Amino acid sequence: MKIVKKEIKEINKLAVLGLIGGASIIATQSAFTSDNHRQAEQYGFDQSKPANENPWVLVEGKTMDNSEDPAPNTYRCDESENICTGLFDSPPTSAEDEPNANTTTPGDFSLN
Repeated sequence: MKIVKKEIKEINKLAVLGLIGGASIIATQSAFTSDNHRQAEQYGFDQSKPANENPWVLVEGKTMDNSEDPAPNTYRCDESENICTGLFDSPPTSAEDEPNANTTTPGDFSLN
């Protein structure tokens, strides 16, 4: 009988350790996942907007079209050294916001 009680106590200890370990893994994993699995979104820097307005324009779902007769619902990036578009993890709110590193397209942005 003593052997059975000892084995039950050992099993209980292992079960408790397993529950604690499992909870720790779940807590750690959730700390490293992004909110709602948010993906970076692409914005264009519209220099034609007034200085008191946010110049970043969401361009997700639009394509770049630099042709002479651009399609509707597109944008263009005319050649320049300025930033035309860039990816952001959260929506930019001012001209001072910088896109994610190495995600910019050079040019002067405009909607077609």
